[in-house]
Amino acid sequence: MFSPDGKSIASGGYDKKVSIWDVRTGKVQELGQGGGSIWSVAFSPDGNSVASAGDEKPIRIWDVKTRRMRVLGECDESVDSVVFSPDGKWVASGSRDNVVRLWNVASGRVYILGRCDAYVTSVAFSSGGKILASGSYDNTVRLWDTEAIWPTPSVAGNTAFKLVGYRKASVVQLVGSFNRWQQEQLTFADINGEWVCRINLAPGRYTYKFIVDGEWMTDPDNSQKETDRDGNVNSVLIVRP
Repeated sequence: MFSPDGKSIASGGYDKKVSIWDVRTGKVQELGQGGGSIWSVAFSPDGNSVASAGDEKPIRIWDVKTRRMRVLGECDESVDSVVFSPDGKWVASGSRDNVVRLWNVASGRVYILGRCDAYVTSVAFSSGGKILASGSYDNTVRLWDTEAIWPTPSVAGNTAFKLVGYRKASVVQLVGSFNRWQQEQLTFADINGEWVCRINLAPGRYTYKFIVDGEWMTDPDNSQKETDRDGNVNSVLIVRP
């Protein structure tokens, strides 16, 4: 797998090693070892990270500069293929449990796009990242809508939440006391360059947060905040009659 700038090649093999090779000099830098044979490696779009997987269940993320490794998550069986999304925020995997998965790089949260009838041997993103193709031993090539994991954006209601900036974000969600802090229920829409979510709220006092690509944050445009009994700082909203 070539790096985005074409200067390096990432490799993995039966020796369990993940390595980076300098194309010009042939010099090799070992990032580390996994727990089994490495069947697939992939550079992130910025070239700073490498994902690896193989005949063990974990998917690992390696920092090219520091050589530090973290486990992104585990599949139920061996993993044949991993690939970063074009924006670098997601890793897709195809594994021998016949499942196509989508992993959030920041949070490690996993979403199942679907299942094939045999091993999933290859996955690849479209240029825009909205479609994922998979190849399988069931002799099929399937196309998966990566945006199908999210509910339809909430854009109707008497109360509006807005987030300005974060133009590179893929998904922005709203959670709070009004929905018992349940994720994946309320999603923002990108409207005229800002993230907007509208919901119906009865008069009362609420606490809430935004989730930007898996990262929880308070509302940067709301100075009213409070700390709950667990030490979490949340934004405060008062809806008046």
